[in-house]
Amino acid sequence: MIEETTRKGITFTVHGPPVAKQRAKAARRGNYVTMYTPKETVSFENLVKLSFRQQIGADFEMFTGPVLMEVKAYKLRPKGHYGTGRNAGVLKASAPEHNITKPDVSNVLKACEDALNGIAYTDDCHIIKAVSSKHYGTPRTEIEIWPAARGQG
Repeated sequence: MIEETTRKGITFTVHGPPVAKQRAKAARRGNYVTMYTPKETVSFENLVKLSFRQQIGADFEMFTGPVLMEVKAYKLRPKGHYGTGRNAGVLKASAPEHNITKPDVSNVLKACEDALNGIAYTDDCHIIKAVSSKHYGTPRTEIEIWPAARGQG
């Protein structure tokens, strides 16, 4: 967790499962090789942008100085974590507490950072500290961004 301060920033939620930033792919087009971003990454980044604009507003004045960012990614628990029969819907005692499945939390963070580049902050190099975590729950990604206090970071 980032040090608690009086956060005066923005918070919004991207509904749906979190998606990790994938590496650029190469494709041959005749005598040329072109690079492209996989469509899953493009779709998720566009969803992040759309969610930002819908929940924060198009008239938002982007951060121009150093910012802090927190990203929480939520994914549904697998069916195997729950009992069957009369215990249907009851979490098994053996079910893990922490989500250690894909997507990688660092790649979800990177997708969110890149998606918000130029709309929440002038450039993602302005992010001086970021925290990301994975949880079980309703599929969504919660994003919070706020300006860094003097001496913070």
